[in-house]
Amino acid sequence: MSGFLNVMNVIMNGFNQSFTVYGFTLSFWDIWLWSIIGAIVAAFIGGMLK
Repeated sequence: MSGFLNVMNVIMNGFNQSFTVYGFTLSFWDIWLWSIIGAIVAAFIGGMLK
């Protein structure tokens, strides 16, 4: 079990690695989080327009 937890820890730490694109510092975790928020907001607005 500890081997699995070590692998998951490495993967999660990889998501927190920052990188810079056109002066903006991002991580895959930030992109995933904002994508989920954007999908929820888009679904809500889509539901309001029906």
